[in-house]
Amino acid sequence: MSKGDPLFQVKAERAVTNPQVSKDGTPPKPVYDYFNVVAPGTGTLQSLSTLIDQQVSVGETVGKIDPGTYTVAGSVTAAQQYRLLGKPGPAEIELVGGPAPFQCGEVTLKNNASDDGGSGSVGMSGSGGGPGMGVGFAMAGPGGGGGQQDGGSTPTGTLSCAVPSDQQVFAGLGATLTVSAGVATDVVTVPLTSVKGSVKDGVVWIAGSSGGAPEQRQVQLGLNDGSAVEVVSGLSEGEQVLEFVPGAPAAQDPMMGPAQGTYIPAG
Repeated sequence: MSKGDPLFQVKAERAVTNPQVSKDGTPPKPVYDYFNVVAPGTGTLQSLSTLIDQQVSVGETVGKIDPGTYTVAGSVTAAQQYRLLGKPGPAEIELVGGPAPFQCGEVTLKNNASDDGGSGSVGMSGSGGGPGMGVGFAMAGPGGGGGQQDGGSTPTGTLSCAVPSDQQVFAGLGATLTVSAGVATDVVTVPLTSVKGSVKDGVVWIAGSSGGAPEQRQVQLGLNDGSAVEVVSGLSEGEQVLEFVPGAPAAQDPMMGPAQGTYIPAG
């Protein structure tokens, strides 16, 4: 069947605020509205549990459609979602025990608050580093799905990508989904430990004039790889910034004393 094909019809009695009683005193006959329930997608109807005259409620699952395609999906944390604020680029899928890694063009990122994640979920963990972001141990399943993190931050979103039709996969197969969060070259970067904030707007502390106290400065941030972040504006290459934001725990250098910080050059 195709998306929009009618599956069954629901009859609902229309609510009447002030029913008009007939001349002989009998109540009026009820008035019904009819609603078509249609297929939400294209595929093969696997099950339909409704019967004639059965009562149904809003949000109730009454059937299942197999799209005939597979999706690799996994959970991402809020920090990972921030790194993918722009539209995610192409992804690379590596199946556990499967063929060589292959490309996946259409990557979708959804918030768990607005999407139930579908089916075919499995425990997984995310890892950062480099110009991209890896989502490990995602699961391939019909229609996709999200899972629980094995540890760390609570999952807040689901990253998914449809498997190309020329690739043979099986439901429940483990996979690693690597997504490019963007590429930046010849840019000014500082360690994430030097910045208060990691997305869009941030604050760094630069060396004060004449050896004075560090001075706070607003900067605009770009891409980050989990350890360093791009400074789009507000800081020039070579300017000295505190390696750790004030108040952040850091290993103290016994030669410098507990009240001093370490400056590093932006570059």
